[in-house]
Amino acid sequence: MNKKLNLLATVLTVFVLAGCNTEACKDTDCGTEGTCQDILGTAVCVCNTGYEQNVDGKCETRVTAKFVGTWKMTENITDLVTNAVTPNYQYNITITESAQDISRLIMDGFGDVVCANNNKAVVNATAADDKFVVDAGPYCPDGTFTGYTFANTDATIAGTTITGKYDVSWVDNGTTYSYRVTYSAVKQ
Repeated sequence: MNKKLNLLATVLTVFVLAGCNTEACKDTDCGTEGTCQDILGTAVCVCNTGYEQNVDGKCETRVTAKFVGTWKMTENITDLVTNAVTPNYQYNITITESAQDISRLIMDGFGDVVCANNNKAVVNATAADDKFVVDAGPYCPDGTFTGYTFANTDATIAGTTITGKYDVSWVDNGTTYSYRVTYSAVKQ
């Protein structure tokens, strides 16, 4: 029993001392939005929420930055009531970063929704790593086009292409419309 306790104490001491080695972080610059952590003698930059490492390994790039720009959307739309498919429906969207929240995206024109004032709907999303998820509505700032909701909105970026899917539904004059959309967006 005593040998087991001594072994455990020795292992814990080695682990703690290895984790306390500050030499690994001595010459490591993690940037303005990161801190260096010594993980068993290896310097590891840990970025603050909403940031990721740039090509120099510094935490100075917003996770939303890779999504910003104009994108050409190509959607394949399946009517969930009739199973009819509309392939290759295309339109453009513009994605910008929120000034108020480091992990938020503002997508102008997502879903090609047009509000009553003939402006494109504005859709907000939350970005993390290489993904974003669209918020629940409303999507028209003037309060029009209510009841329109996006669900199951997974999207992933790789290079200059976003791929994703969403379900969309709404009720118009007592009729419910439901669609499943898969899409690919290429940065313009």
